[in-house]
Amino acid sequence: MGKRPAPRESERRFALLLNKAAVLFEGNVEAARKWLSSPCKGLAGRSPMEMAETEVGAREVEDLIGRLEHGVFG
Repeated sequence: MGKRPAPRESERRFALLLNKAAVLFEGNVEAARKWLSSPCKGLAGRSPMEMAETEVGAREVEDLIGRLEHGVFG
């Protein structure tokens, strides 16, 4: 596992992911927040925020958001 980020780094990572997820949800920040905190099949049942506790996991979430934006689900 990767190391956990410092609180400020974690907040910055959350803000980045929230922005990216909001774009995915066409500006619906509430839907983005709900998605970020819900279990996700594309992340082996873990929530995006749980995955984003590490830098490597955050990159996986960003990759998933990119795939979803382009209609690639598998």
